[in-house]
Amino acid sequence: MYHRLTGTIHRHLTTASRHPKSRLPDTVSPKILATILEQGWAEPSTGTENEAAGHVITLAGRRVILSLPQLKALTTASPDDELAPNVVWQTSRVLADLRLVHFKDQDGTWHDTDGDTGTSRPTRRPHRTDLGRQVAELTS
Repeated sequence: MYHRLTGTIHRHLTTASRHPKSRLPDTVSPKILATILEQGWAEPSTGTENEAAGHVITLAGRRVILSLPQLKALTTASPDDELAPNVVWQTSRVLADLRLVHFKDQDGTWHDTDGDTGTSRPTRRPHRTDLGRQVAELTS
């Protein structure tokens, strides 16, 4: 069953997904942190139990913040992890921002963006990252 979060918890988990070390922001209130931990959307990254910055987002936390089109883009990727041609650029860019997708050029080099200059079509195709594959393979 598909369930997507909105509001404050969604915002904090999205921030964690974008963070290079997957850390929750230190502004998470104790009550919200307790809910996030209870749901399994984050876990302690160190022995620190009382500080949100000591917690990292889990695969389940990454999955619950995705919209249905974003989740479908990840779960319907080809065996070589390329997203389907009908995935719109907005979806692939958001997934890249969440570190679930990166872009490959014709030479096989990986990039963080699709190479779109605004005057021509993107020169790079979106592919799932290892993290994106793990989120896609997570059973709901």
